[in-house]
Amino acid sequence: MAAIRAGHLRCLDSGAVVVTVPGTQRLIVCRAAWEDVLVHAAGQPGDRFVLRPGRAGP
Repeated sequence: MAAIRAGHLRCLDSGAVVVTVPGTQRLIVCRAAWEDVLVHAAGQPGDRFVLRPGRAGP
């Protein structure tokens, strides 16, 4: 999960968020508790890391 960037996130019409895992064909559907944070991250410009050490917020 540490390698996930904003471009790896896809927001579905249902509100669920899917993560494409880099270097694999695996998809992860995220828990509802993380949806708002991940939707915000997916909408950020560029291709920033979503999770990283010392990160204070989305």
